[in-house]
This record gives sequence, structure tokens and C-alpha cells, in this order.
Amino acid sequence: MVARPTVIVATASALAFAACFTDEPPEQTTSPVTASSSTSSSGESTTSVTEGSTTEGATTEGSTTEHTSTVGTTAETTGVDPTTGGDPVYSCPDVPELVLCYEFETGWSDSSLLDTSDSLYHGFMVGVVQVPGHSGSSALFDEASAVFVPYGESVFQRLLGEFTVAAWIRPSAEGLSGTRGIIERDGNIRLALVGEGATYELSCDSPGVGTVLSSLGLKPDVWLHAACVYDGAALSLWVDGALVGQAAGMIGVLGDDSLRIGNDGPAVGAASAFVGQIDEVQIWELGLIGQALCGAAGIAGCM
Repeated sequence: MVARPTVIVATASALAFAACFTDEPPEQTTSPVTASSSTSSSGESTTSVTEGSTTEGATTEGSTTEHTSTVGTTAETTGVDPTTGGDPVYSCPDVPELVLCYEFETGWSDSSLLDTSDSLYHGFMVGVVQVPGHSGSSALFDEASAVFVPYGESVFQRLLGEFTVAAWIRPSAEGLSGTRGIIERDGNIRLALVGEGATYELSCDSPGVGTVLSSLGLKPDVWLHAACVYDGAALSLWVDGALVGQAAGMIGVLGDDSLRIGNDGPAVGAASAFVGQIDEVQIWELGLIGQALCGAAGIAGCM
């Protein structure tokens, strides 16, 4: 096992603990999807996915979805094939306060969104492409991608008091119009991109608080870390470990909706789809701020 640095994670109330890293992924304990894929002579990849059941008794409607992706193949994006470029890279802390972690390192053979936290709460991936990411591999999204996690009460109720919803993102210049969902649970919390044409802002919103905007002319095709943090009394938005906006309020309802990555729910569509790369999605039952947030995300200069 390769030694990893120790990360100290703390909340505003000075709660702290040591987080150890591991190179070993958890075992997949569910079989949420069955899938088959093929590649046409024109280079288009087609994946047919039949949705089934996942942990906590959550189920989907059992429909079959077919998706053809023509956007951003591995060669066009990076010139590197991640399936032959080395072993998966796991960077999420191995601590119980990390409720969900989706690193997009494995699960591609059967379209499974694998959770590498202790929860082992897996989801589904449809129409995303594995490409080199911020750390290891990442998921490349287009307007037809669908990545989601069905509702599980024992998992999502852990986020009622406070939480952190975060990810590394690399938006494409092709998707900088309108509001594009990054991580979202309908009626609860949404981390989103707000396109301005050539640049974009980030937004964090909840019905109990309102909307917090980054008010930054962020550039596409560049990796950055985005996080919505709720400490029980206020919702804040962080970009690359820096606080960029905050609003006071109470979030008292979680609902029973699925968690969406790369789109909005419950009515997803091309107009609200994130276009670009997403990596290292982390959802905590703590409101991480400052050095704690940087340490958990691996942001350089904040350790």
C-alpha cells in the first residue's frame, strides 16, 4: 500500500479528526444496472442500460435507456486512454463522516456509479465517457448523459443537520448557457453552473435559504473545486477553497428525491445538462470550511 498524507478535517465548531487514505476500493455489494456497449465504424459509442435495484431497497422503474455519445471521445479530449494508463487513483478520505464519494475510477464495464465511502451506496451511469481527470479518471458529460443515485433514507437523512456537497469540475466551453446542474437533489440542494456565454458563475441554492452566487467570471476548460456547505444556520459557496458567498437560512426538509450528477431533477433535460468533466464528488455530513475543506478535496496550497 502506498502511504498517503494525513488530512485534518474540522467544522466551524472546532470538531477535528484525522482522515487516512487508502488505495483499496471497496467491494461492490450491489448490482444496480446491467449494460452492454458497442462501438460503430464511425467511432460512436453506444451503451444500453437496464436499470434495476440498488441498496437500501431503492428501486427504479426498470426501463431500458439507449444513449449514443459523439462528444469528447478520449482521443479528442486528451490523447490518453485511461483504461490502459495505469491503476485507479483513490483520493477520498476513509472516515465515517464522508457519506458518499464518487471518484469515477471503476464501474465503467457495467455502467455502475461506485461509491467508495463506507456507505457503499452505488448508483447508475448512462452516456458518460471515462477520460483522465483531476485525479485518476473522471466522467465526461454531454447533454444526453444521466448519472444518478436513488433515494435511500438511512443515507440521505444523515445530511439533515449540516452537509458539504463538493466536486472537481472542468466545464466545456460548449455548455456555457443557462443553468446547468452539477450536483442536485430536487427541493433540497443544488450546486450548479450559470453560463454567461464565454465564462460562467457557480451557484448554490436551496428552498430554505435562496441562491448564493460566486459572482466570478470563471473560465471553461480549467479544473476547479466547487462546494456548497451548510452549517445548520447558513449556506455558503466555496471555489478552490475560498469563500465566495453566503446566506443565512434553515434547510429543514430533505425529501425523497434521487441525487443527480450532471443535471437537474426531477425533469432532467439537455438545457439543464452539465457539459464537461466531473471528478471526485464528495458529500459529507459535516459543514467543512477553510483548511478542512481544502484538505478533504486535496486543494494545493491549503493543506
